[in-house]
Order: sequence, then C-alpha cells, then structure tokens
Amino acid sequence: MKKICLVDGQFSSSDALEVLTAYIHVEIRIYQRKMELEKDTDKIAAYLASIHRLQKILFEACEFIERKNGNIYLSSKLDIS
Repeated sequence: MKKICLVDGQFSSSDALEVLTAYIHVEIRIYQRKMELEKDTDKIAAYLASIHRLQKILFEACEFIERKNGNIYLSSKLDIS
C-alpha cells in the first residue's frame, strides 16, 4: 500500500473553499466523462448518484467553512493499494 498526503495544513476560508472545490470538481468531471461514453443506464444512474453525493458533500463543507471564523485546517490522505 502507498500512502499519499494530498493536503495538510491551515488555510484561509477562501483558500480552503478553493482547494476543496477544485478536488471535488475533478472527481465530478471524471464521472461526467464516463457518463458521456456509457451506454448502460444502470451505470449512468450510478455515476449520476456519485455526482449528486459529491455535490452534497461540497455544499455541506462550504456551509461549514463559511460559518467558521478564522483559519480552516484541511487534511486529505490517499491510500493506494
């Protein structure tokens, strides 16, 4: 297994929103590209559900960050196996 630290540190609210939004939008774009090429309606529905899940995560995270005063700590680690 390989562990990668994508982000680990404190950010201003605006920078934290920018980082988080960028990460989530990359994953959303991957699902959108897969949907464009897919013929199987069940897979398309699964990709769409994943996009909606990610949009909800982003919305909730943005609400939290906007309510919090001061710096925001972000930490994201990826395990590759």
